[in-house]
Amino acid sequence: MSDHEPDRESSLQTIAFLENKWLPVLREECNRCFLATYLPSHDCSHHSRVWKYARQIILTNGILLTAEETEILLLACFFHDTGMSIDPGPRHGQFSSKLCSDFLQRTGLTFSGADILLSIVAEHDQKDNTEETGGENMKSHLLALLHMADDLDAFGATGVYRYTEIYLIRGIASEKIPGLILPNLKNRFDRIQKMLPVNSRFFQTQYKRFLYTLQFFSDCLNSPAGLVDFAFLTEKIASFVLEQKLGPLRMAKEIIHQADAPVLIRQWAIDFEKETDLSL
Repeated sequence: MSDHEPDRESSLQTIAFLENKWLPVLREECNRCFLATYLPSHDCSHHSRVWKYARQIILTNGILLTAEETEILLLACFFHDTGMSIDPGPRHGQFSSKLCSDFLQRTGLTFSGADILLSIVAEHDQKDNTEETGGENMKSHLLALLHMADDLDAFGATGVYRYTEIYLIRGIASEKIPGLILPNLKNRFDRIQKMLPVNSRFFQTQYKRFLYTLQFFSDCLNSPAGLVDFAFLTEKIASFVLEQKLGPLRMAKEIIHQADAPVLIRQWAIDFEKETDLSL
C-alpha cells in the first residue's frame, strides 16, 4: 500500500471510474478468448463473478487500495482463467498471462502496473503459500485478494457445478470426484478464514455458501446412494452441457422438471437456478 491511502468514498469513486473505463472491453476480450472453447465453469461469467467478489471484499472489509492497485486487480480478475481456453490443467496460468500480454500489446493499452498484472495472472493458482491481504508488497497483497475472490466462486450451488464440470473435463471418474473435491474445498475455506474477520457479516455469508458445497459433496460421498445421485448429475453435465452445449442453467431447469430426478440433485438444480438469477 502507498503512504497516501484513499478513504472508502474515494475507493468507490475509483472503482466506478475504472469499471466504466474497462468493463466493456474486458468482457469483450474475455468472451473472445473462449470463442473456440466451451467451458461454462470458467468462461466470462466466472471472471465477472470473481471481480464482483473482489469488489465486495474491498468495500465490505475496509481494504483500501490505490487506483493503480484497483486497476491491476480488475484486469487480473478478468484474465486469470482465460488460459483455460487453451489448457484446462494446472499450467493454465501461464497461458492466461500470455493472453493478457497479447491483449495489451494488440490494443496498445498501457498502464504502470502491467508487469505486476502479468505476474499475478501467471501465479494465481499457486495458492500453497498465500499471504494475508496485508502483505508487504503490492504483488503479494493483490495476489491474495485475487486468490480469495477466485475461491469464493467455488462455493454455493454455483461451486457445485463448477467443480463437477472441470473435474469431468480433466477425465476424473464420477465416483472419485466428491472425495477429491472435499479437501480442495476445505483448503479454500481455510485460506479465506485466515484473511477475513470471522465475525463480519461478509464472512458469515461466505461461510454459509461454503457449508452448502461441503454438505452437498459430503452427502454424495458418504453413501452408495449418494454416489448414484451424483452420477445422475455428472451424466447430465456430460451429455447436456459438454456434448450438446445447451448450458448449465438450461440443464438445471430440465432436472427440476424431471420426475425421476434424485431429490438431492433436484434441490441443487433449484438452488443453482436461484443463484444464477441473482447474479444476472
